[in-house]
Amino acid sequence: MIEDAYTQASTKRITISTILMRRSLLLACSRLLQVVVLNVSGMFHNNLKKLFLNKFSFKNDEYD
Repeated sequence: MIEDAYTQASTKRITISTILMRRSLLLACSRLLQVVVLNVSGMFHNNLKKLFLNKFSFKNDEYD
């Protein structure tokens, strides 16, 4: 009876620690994914901006 209670308590502790470990791992992976997506979208935005400025830049010489 006492051993069963100890086993159940240790099993609950293992389950809680597993849940917390999975949760922290999930949070770390989602944060890493967020950083990667932000960096890729930032690079894409910068490339589009450079492309737009190079294609459609107006020179002041035409208006002098």
